[in-house]
Amino acid sequence: MGRGSVQTKQNKDGSTTYYAVIVTGIKPDGKPNQEWKGFKKESEAEAYLDRVSTDVREGTYRQIKPASVNDLCDKYEKIYFDPKHLKNRKHYKPSVIQSDASVIARIRRIAGKWQAANLEMDHIEEIEGKLRQQINPHTDRPYADNTVRNTMNVLHKILKFGIKQKHLKLDPMAGYELSSNTDHFNDDNRDDEDGQGRALSLVEITKLLAQCATKLALVVMIALYAGLRRAEIFALYWAPDSTDLKARSYVDFERNKIYVNKAVYFLYGKSLEKYREAMGKDAPAYRFMKPKKNSVRVVPLNPVLKRLLLDYKLTAKDKSGLIFQTENGTAVDPNNLCRYQKHEELFDASKGSKPRAHFSDALWQAGIVARFHDLRHSYGSILLNQLGKSDFTIFQVSKWMGHSSIDITCDIYGHKMGTTPEQDQEIFAAFNAFFTADTQTGAGQGPAMVN
Repeated sequence: MGRGSVQTKQNKDGSTTYYAVIVTGIKPDGKPNQEWKGFKKESEAEAYLDRVSTDVREGTYRQIKPASVNDLCDKYEKIYFDPKHLKNRKHYKPSVIQSDASVIARIRRIAGKWQAANLEMDHIEEIEGKLRQQINPHTDRPYADNTVRNTMNVLHKILKFGIKQKHLKLDPMAGYELSSNTDHFNDDNRDDEDGQGRALSLVEITKLLAQCATKLALVVMIALYAGLRRAEIFALYWAPDSTDLKARSYVDFERNKIYVNKAVYFLYGKSLEKYREAMGKDAPAYRFMKPKKNSVRVVPLNPVLKRLLLDYKLTAKDKSGLIFQTENGTAVDPNNLCRYQKHEELFDASKGSKPRAHFSDALWQAGIVARFHDLRHSYGSILLNQLGKSDFTIFQVSKWMGHSSIDITCDIYGHKMGTTPEQDQEIFAAFNAFFTADTQTGAGQGPAMVN
């Protein structure tokens, strides 16, 4: 293709418009495919042709459609978050949609009015800088590194989407690297968004369970003794689907195994409204989907957890449905029991206490600072500490955790159980006792692992 040409047109008011005419290809009928762009001055049209001439000759030219970052976000949400499209986008779980929606709102506040086509690396670095200056309203602290990283990753997805929609020519985040910023707060006190966890000590676990009501205690036990995530626990059934063994998660009491095939994800607000518009007004407010990162797996059922589940089953009205269900037989929202709630004051034990049905309340009464996901960290850490002293391997632990490699298991869950070698040894011995109960006599407090 050539450079193109400048065409002149006289307007009715006597003014002149100079059009830069670019031949971008050949139509099926053999005629040239032209694009016209008007300018008030001939020099502007010539300058435009000079700028795009290389792209025209190499066949990489594209006419950019003006759009702000807000416009890109609108289009992105319409296509990727609309339930009508979700039928063919199973990897977009409701939880991911809600998470991305909150991240996009954060992007809009910082750069919503900026023109997407004008973004350069300096603008990207400015966005990161402003993110680091903002305070997380849930923690009253600066956003954690992982939160900033997640926001920038979503921004990159939106910008790549903008390139496909011809709103950007080049990727302004190509070669971008997140700056290191770990001085915002102490590593030992990172909040839930940071993705870092810790293993609870035996003393903390004992204190926590003492403050839990019956149902919450069982939820905690499943997380602690089987390493299941919140959404996986509340998707557990008493029995498998007779027509499809992989259609649901369930406990197999005969084989002493927990089959983790699904997780439950709830929708809220506008996401739920749109979902019911597409699926019907009586559609449930949740969906059963594959677990996080497709970590379908089989977890060994230890004796103590088995006994606890069987005792709980005796009181259940529906002995083949969901283990945790509402009075109507529907799934329980994990947030009803496990959502983080901030308590402004320390618990005053002198006023008396009672078993609590909510995880945050139980933590508060126990005087423990932790996340629900830390129970899973405890499970993984205890298993790793038992390697070499038990008959399972690191590969089995990685499998039970639902990880794609043993590196992830070791890096994330290889927490020390104490602060000194002596403390490590003492706590490890305590955990050994905790996890090697005599299930015949009922002695001990915890389960022995079974393969």
